[in-house]
Amino acid sequence: MPSISRAKRIARLRFGNKAQQPRLTLHMRRLLLIIGLLALLAASVFSTMYLVNHPRRAVGDKSVRVGVEEARQVLSPSELLSPPTQRKDKLLPPGSLDGPEPEVSRPPGYMLAYPEWQTGTARVEAAQAVSEADHYIKPVWSPVGLDIAVTRDDFSGLFLAGPTPGKASAPRLLSADEGIGRDFYWTSDGMSLRARGSDETYSEFLITGERFPVATDPERVFVRDDRIFIRDEDGREKQISGLEDRFTDPVLSTDELKVVFRGRETGLYIGLADGTRVIFVGDGQNPRWLPDSRGVVYDLPVTDGTTVVDGDLWLATVDGRTRTNLTNTPGIVEAWPSVSPNGQQIAFTAGGAIYVGKLIRQ
Repeated sequence: MPSISRAKRIARLRFGNKAQQPRLTLHMRRLLLIIGLLALLAASVFSTMYLVNHPRRAVGDKSVRVGVEEARQVLSPSELLSPPTQRKDKLLPPGSLDGPEPEVSRPPGYMLAYPEWQTGTARVEAAQAVSEADHYIKPVWSPVGLDIAVTRDDFSGLFLAGPTPGKASAPRLLSADEGIGRDFYWTSDGMSLRARGSDETYSEFLITGERFPVATDPERVFVRDDRIFIRDEDGREKQISGLEDRFTDPVLSTDELKVVFRGRETGLYIGLADGTRVIFVGDGQNPRWLPDSRGVVYDLPVTDGTTVVDGDLWLATVDGRTRTNLTNTPGIVEAWPSVSPNGQQIAFTAGGAIYVGKLIRQ
């Protein structure tokens, strides 16, 4: 008997208690099931967060909307590539041009619309200075939203200001050249600016302070003989504007499908880059596109005949529906608006300082 008990004890030490083995396996299965459910829950949460921050683009609606003819104008990609036939409707006001006009004076299929604008709900809130008041104008956000390039009201000097509202300080000097602020733009990586000097040559200014000469590509949109043209990738030129005014200051939209430009006597216009559709926005100057290319911001000054006594920032949508006063501050002259890359902030000039506020849109 003692020998049998001893043998059982040895077997238990070697192979364990067989009655407990199924229980250990059940516990292990439960643990693996819990781990799997937690992993599935984490994957679901991360997927939801990604889809919220990176929504899918609609694949069914590829239309581009710009301007109005009667109620709303919807252009498909095929219409963008193939201009429609000129229609005889009320797009052109009577007596807008004196005398007969040659066929070559406008792009083929050119139509101009005068929308019945409505007031929207967009506005600017909580604007605070980010620079000292020292005749600064023309703020331009960097593509990454970390800096704002500015110049002075005589276009002398090129500076960098911080984008944080309420932290007003002197912008950092990049160049003290006279006239360097007339024509400058950011490179796509937001690490440098390119500016044209008084000798018509371009220089590149790194945000770290270095400077070197550069050659620049021909401008995509440009002015010739008081008309607006666009140049495609093959170098072919297409006229965008008509002859309603002497035009200047063209700005290409982010999606490169639209252009905003200014008539010296009449005001702002928004047109398709193929030259077929143009809408008249109204009085205004210094236009800049929204990052999503759905509208333009601009300023509308009020003068007493000699000096500017008032001025507000405005927003006009490309569908020709809403034209809205964003600031509406009597006695304060706001000008030179520029919207941040994320579309949530707007920089502008007031009293010689650069301000940044929240841009509230529907």
